[in-house]
Amino acid sequence: MLRLIALWVLLLWGGWAMADVTITEGVNDDPSPAGVGVKPYEMAGREEEREPLVTFEDCTQWLVESAGAGARLYRTAEQRLYRPHCGKLTYTAEAEESEIFVRLKEPVAIPEPWDCVNFWNFGAHWLWGEPHYRRSFRVAAVLEGADGESYEISFDQAGNAGLIYKYWFLSHAIVLESIPRPAKFVGFRFRGKKVTDEGEWLTLYFGPVYFYKEQLQPLKFEPWPEKLPFPTRAETILPTNKAADFENTVRKSGEAFLFEYRGSDCNLTYRVEPEAGGLDGISVRGDGKRISPCKGGGLGIAGDAQWRLLEARLADDTLTARWDVEADGVNKEFVFRYRIAQKSLIIDMEEVGEAPGIVEEVVLGRAEPVSEPKLFRIPFLNFDYTRGPSLLYADGLFFFTQFDWYVSDASRLSEGRQRSRDDWAQFNGGAVYTPKTNGERNPMRERLFINVSPDVHEVFPTIPNPPSPMREVQCDRLWSVRGGNDYEALYTEAKGLRDKGMEKVTIRYHEGFWRDGGESYTFRLNAAPEHGGDEAVRRHVARVQALGWRVGLYTNYTDFAPVNANWNEDWVMRGPRGEWMVSWSRCYAPKPMIAVEQEAKNAPQIQAKFGTNHSYCDVHTAVSPFSRVDYDWRVPGAATFRRTFECFGRLLYNEKFAYKGPVYSEGANHWWYAGLTDGNYGNAVPPVDKQPLFVDFQLLKIHPLQMDVGQSNVALTLAYGHIGMLRNMKHYYMLQPLQKYYSMVPVRRIAYESDGKLLDTSQALITDAYKNGRLYLEYESGLRVWVNAGEELWPIEAADREWKLTPMGHLAITEDGKTYSYSGLAPATDGSGEVPIDVCHGPVSHYLDTKGAHVTTEQFSGCAAVALKREEGGWEVIPDGAFEELSFSPSLIGYAEDADIALESLDAHGPASAKMTCSLSGGKIHIGVSGEGVPPKHRIGEATS
Repeated sequence: MLRLIALWVLLLWGGWAMADVTITEGVNDDPSPAGVGVKPYEMAGREEEREPLVTFEDCTQWLVESAGAGARLYRTAEQRLYRPHCGKLTYTAEAEESEIFVRLKEPVAIPEPWDCVNFWNFGAHWLWGEPHYRRSFRVAAVLEGADGESYEISFDQAGNAGLIYKYWFLSHAIVLESIPRPAKFVGFRFRGKKVTDEGEWLTLYFGPVYFYKEQLQPLKFEPWPEKLPFPTRAETILPTNKAADFENTVRKSGEAFLFEYRGSDCNLTYRVEPEAGGLDGISVRGDGKRISPCKGGGLGIAGDAQWRLLEARLADDTLTARWDVEADGVNKEFVFRYRIAQKSLIIDMEEVGEAPGIVEEVVLGRAEPVSEPKLFRIPFLNFDYTRGPSLLYADGLFFFTQFDWYVSDASRLSEGRQRSRDDWAQFNGGAVYTPKTNGERNPMRERLFINVSPDVHEVFPTIPNPPSPMREVQCDRLWSVRGGNDYEALYTEAKGLRDKGMEKVTIRYHEGFWRDGGESYTFRLNAAPEHGGDEAVRRHVARVQALGWRVGLYTNYTDFAPVNANWNEDWVMRGPRGEWMVSWSRCYAPKPMIAVEQEAKNAPQIQAKFGTNHSYCDVHTAVSPFSRVDYDWRVPGAATFRRTFECFGRLLYNEKFAYKGPVYSEGANHWWYAGLTDGNYGNAVPPVDKQPLFVDFQLLKIHPLQMDVGQSNVALTLAYGHIGMLRNMKHYYMLQPLQKYYSMVPVRRIAYESDGKLLDTSQALITDAYKNGRLYLEYESGLRVWVNAGEELWPIEAADREWKLTPMGHLAITEDGKTYSYSGLAPATDGSGEVPIDVCHGPVSHYLDTKGAHVTTEQFSGCAAVALKREEGGWEVIPDGAFEELSFSPSLIGYAEDADIALESLDAHGPASAKMTCSLSGGKIHIGVSGEGVPPKHRIGEATS
């Protein structure tokens, strides 16, 4: 019998050598039980949605066949769901290719009808933090069809394949393959590559398995608002036009229509020839030749489409062109409306009627003929991480095309292939229409902006969201993030940072703050029970807020775990084939329509329960609206990315009011939501330190609406107008005094240095001067900023003196010159030359890092890394590492020159081996050190005047 089984296994696995296959029987006695587990506490009182086909209550029904691996199956009570026991598979799988086949001795017939399979399982690897999670097993259900053949149903889903979770998860698959019925369930096949290290044994747990026919009932949602708080203007994404004296005119010329811009800055004429097609018939002329920006563009329709122009009529400065289109026996009418606003040609295009759409894609084509085209990617303007449209420069003009995301009914926007040749360039893709789960497409509806100008700033799309109302409470704070739920350790760390003078901080605690283990971390109101539950969190929030910090907890409405107390299969987002969309380890993506409703209910309760005064709502701005489209035909706005954008925008906007403080999110795709959030991590793809400085879209379009957090060094944080990430004392003291002068403050001038000249952005792009990395900014507040992201020293003149910016150095200085942050060269005290320093002076703090050298500046001399900070009890001297000596004028901290200076140690832990000494001579306060090591902070005695 064993021989027959081994032969069958060999044939089924196809290609494995007989010696590679090992067969063992499952047993009901766990030889090394680790105690009795309990059902996940979130599932308390929850009943099974349906009757399982099989369970692992009797493991003697199962065989384990392994190749390139060793495996044993036991019945165990270590982990539990709905029954006293589950299956426990212990395994080692060091081989280059490993397979484990857990199969029933007798396959079980699957009752009809069925089209789905669910499988509760408990993995061995987290998606994060473990060295070999990328080698975790992938799993598939194995079936035997009525034809006797073997079929596999994979549980892999895009982005999160494999058993990458160390907790219970409900794996789901919709069966789209035609499997001859009636079919039988055989078991599960696990595949992987070098899944374990040498000698390592890991464990998986198996729960019930369900085969069923999905019964989709109508869904109900709360009424959609008649008007959203965005967009804030009828012009939506129309770019800025710098010239005020211009005129737009529209006229007919033969069979063509001319849309003209006449201004003091330039002249532009768009020519539209309806007979040539909706987009293909557009050309534009500036001062040079005529260029077609969308050559070859138009509507992509399946089959052989026949077009017939019905009408081309000009009225009220709008050209309306109507076409009749027949494709595969279907007739549809398409309407294109052309108009000009400033320098932009705007085309509204619509597939008329309620019948299913026939447009698969709106294709933007390419620009031609052009001379020496140059393509630029715009930092922070991306469609989905690395993907996004490009900016084109050719023949004295910049070109940028953008569909209006407040209008579009597409499933996603495509950037197309970014490429150019001698006489043409493709710089954007199109709008893609994917069918809903019922197979029907949405009728096409788009508004396209073709932006052309000799000034690059005039082609960036505007983001018409309301600006953050949280500037006054957030602009001068740095951002901090911490994880875990050791509340005492977290408080001790926060208290230690506050003791170093860092009072202007907004901190958020990551997802582990909610959890004891691997349970859910979203769609919940209760904190980790084993770590003190709600009361422990309330106490921690209050203690940290007492430091003067703002405190927020982790939430998101993009990840939904099957163990969650609110679990509902109808809440899960569907892909085009009806599949449940995976979002993250052990989570599915909830429907955006559910997300916005649940946030409105949960956020006020979380705030009331824990007393938080800001929000961190993760993920929503890390993913693009395209990646979270719900294709479920039962949902309003199904298969449109616009509905996702609107739902996420609504819930993010509501967060600031629910928490009575700023809302932040993860960033990287955050430009869509600027202002609806109050800030995000200033993530760019690639990171800003991996691409040339090109700050204009961020500073002109995103920056006026919100306060993003810098993800790089101080210089690049200043370059992009971000607030600081609290990485260390230096980041805090070098940025905090400046932030109120630039956070959400309009930029007056952006320039890039080349050969001693400051060039505007257009010239810098045309000449490649922006690649030098030398940036100059002026803000309406009077703040001026120089950033040297180049490789050589950059000498500049400011405030009647010379400054020398080292690579990744900077100078940011207020109009009165009293507050500034500088990273560059300063004279060595011994006159031997110049050495690099970091220094910042503000109203209530001063910072110096001489980097081990003895340095003399206008305000300081000495060798130290140190902050001076004014607190309620007076000025404090706070070392930030090595400290030898420091001298400065008493006036720097408001003391009289003949003040009686004394130092008081503020070491809370008793005497230290190093003490500060103090004297006053030559009109200077001199602070030194006695003893070894770094002294604790000291308070300078009260001023006498």
